[in-house]
Amino acid sequence: MGNLSPGLTGPVAFELAWAVEEVPGERALPGGSRYEPKWDGYLH
Repeated sequence: MGNLSPGLTGPVAFELAWAVEEVPGERALPGGSRYEPKWDGYLH
């Protein structure tokens, strides 16, 4: 698999996504958050 940093080797925890009525504010998450709408439907 090559040379990965120790923090990138497994096992990796994951979280499931879910629909919400509102996007959390910029201070709702530790470290802040930013959102960018993807009008073309692709994740890039």
